[in-house]
Amino acid sequence: MNKDLNSFALEELGFKVIGVDIKKDAIQKAKEITKERGSKAKFYFMDVKRLEFEDDSFDLVALLGSPLPHSSVYDFDEIIREASKRVAKNNKPL
Repeated sequence: MNKDLNSFALEELGFKVIGVDIKKDAIQKAKEITKERGSKAKFYFMDVKRLEFEDDSFDLVALLGSPLPHSSVYDFDEIIREASKRVAKNNKPL
């Protein structure tokens, strides 16, 4: 199962899903699946190290897929800090 389908599984569990990816083709594919499924999930082309969301925007942040092969250890540290310390409410861990 790819990360886009994982997003829809979370939606089926009752979560409001917002996905981001640095790859435009991945976002386009996710949007196509969203339309096919009649989903309310939203997907955005965005750098996960610099998310374009307000502080404390999300109750939960999850990293789906396998981001490690696509980033350095330093980049991954930035991603975790951005996700868990800035955009997640109450600095909840991932």
